Amino acid sequence: MLDHPSIAGRIALLEQEVQAKQDNIDSLRNDFSILQKRYADYAEQVKNVLFDMYKDTNNYDEETILAVMRNLSIDTRATKKFEVNVTFQVEMEYALGEEIDATNLHWDLDFDVKSSDYEVSDFSSDVVWTNEIEI
Repeated sequence: MLDHPSIAGRIALLEQEVQAKQDNIDSLRNDFSILQKRYADYAEQVKNVLFDMYKDTNNYDEETILAVMRNLSIDTRATKKFEVNVTFQVEMEYALGEEIDATNLHWDLDFDVKSSDYEVSDFSSDVVWTNEIEI
C-alpha cells in the first residue's frame, strides 16, 4: 500500500495531469474532425462550381477549367446513365429426365456488364422474358 502522503499526493497530481492531457487530446481530435468536415464541404463546393462552369462552355474555357480541376486533384470524371436493351442467347445444361423450369428462369439468371473503354460504376439487369430456342 502507498500510505506515504508525498507519494499519494504525487500520484494524484500525475493522474490530474494525465486527465488534462487526455482532455486536450479529445479536444484536438474534435477540432481535427471539424476541420476535416469543413475541408470536405469546401472541396465539394469548389468542385460543384468548377463543374457548373465547365458545363457553361459559352462563358468559360474548358481546358483552363480542367487544368484547374486537375491541379486541385478534383476528380474530373462524370457519370451518365444509359438504358441498354440486349438479347442474350444462353445455353444451359441439365440432367436427362429433368426439365428446366422456364417459368422461373428469369429469376435465376444474372448478367455482368463490362466495358473495355469506360469504368462501369453500377448496373442492374432485369430479365423481362425468356424464350426457348430449338437447337
